[in-house]
Amino acid sequence: MKRLIGNQNALECIKRNGKYWTFKVNENSEVEVNLDNQTKRIKPEEVSAQILIKLKQSAENVVRKQIKNIVLTVPAYFDENQKKATTKAAELAGLNVLEMISEPSAAAYAYGFDQQKFPDTNLLVFDLGGGTLDVVIVKIKDVKNNNIDMVRLLLENGENPNAIDTNDQIALHLAASDRSDKTEFVELLLKHQADIELKDKYGRTSLMIAASSQNINIVLYLLGQGADPNRKDKIDKTALHYAASNLYDNTLFAELLLKHGADIEIQDKDGWTSLMEAVLYKRISIVRYLLEQGSDPNRKDNRDKTALHHAALNLKDNKLIVELLLKHGADINIQDKDGWTSLMRAVSINNINIVRYLLEQDADPDKINANGNTALHIVRSTYNYPNKEIIDLLSKYVKK
Repeated sequence: MKRLIGNQNALECIKRNGKYWTFKVNENSEVEVNLDNQTKRIKPEEVSAQILIKLKQSAENVVRKQIKNIVLTVPAYFDENQKKATTKAAELAGLNVLEMISEPSAAAYAYGFDQQKFPDTNLLVFDLGGGTLDVVIVKIKDVKNNNIDMVRLLLENGENPNAIDTNDQIALHLAASDRSDKTEFVELLLKHQADIELKDKYGRTSLMIAASSQNINIVLYLLGQGADPNRKDKIDKTALHYAASNLYDNTLFAELLLKHGADIEIQDKDGWTSLMEAVLYKRISIVRYLLEQGSDPNRKDNRDKTALHHAALNLKDNKLIVELLLKHGADINIQDKDGWTSLMRAVSINNINIVRYLLEQDADPDKINANGNTALHIVRSTYNYPNKEIIDLLSKYVKK
């Protein structure tokens, strides 16, 4: 039908090729078929419409949603009449044509979008099908630049910005997760009604993802657009929890979140605060900043552990963090649900530097846990491979 649709020279094509066709085409380019002893004449546009309807149904079965807007490809030699007739066929099929591009151009685009590692590439595409030779030259720029144009085109023509993938993520989540700056994408998506608070299958909002990905510009923009810094994921962590474990120990994320109303004492399902997260990951600058902003060092998690317990349990030398916690009022002898103090926790992992520092700061070595053991009992147990240096150190501080 491509040779007939909208072709003002179709009669010549019919005379030359009609003898090879298994159906009859009259001089008006209409296909003649016999149904119930009646001759039915079908225009090329109507035949093409039926093909498009079938393709539409097949595509909808795959994507599981209704398709209305399409991009049509046509042979490079099509003139305006042929393009208009093809557009009419799409309308008969109940489709809206957003864009019409040549078939070799479509092939070039498909190749280019898959070649992210080859920016600024010139492609020469040959189309040898259909008895004609068509050539197109396409320059592929950086994929980011191409993508924003494609995103804009899709959104302006009705694409749903809140469509989800298998991880329940929308385009906004994906833009926020990219470590490169995709603020322009975020602006465009929000302009077209992307849901700023929509959560993925882990309960994370785009703000949480941006904080986790350490994308400061997107965090700033999302907060400026009203993103809720206290929204919780499936384990009740907020954006501040994600910011507290920042890989580069950057306080700017926490500063922005607190400035926009983040609750510094929010606890997750395990009772962990953002301060505990920062202590766990040994983010010294963030620990210092959170304490300066009033984070409570004596807040307890679900096991009654405080930030000091978590600092003492870290196998790395956390002396500076322990110093910061004590300086800001951490209770050195507070006990968790098992009756363990931070000193006992440090002893249990043979952290000699923390043990020494805690004792120098008046940690009580005679405290008894729920099993009736002191720090000295714990270090002497064979389970913990007795450390003679710690035993000697504790022996100097225990009451005689």
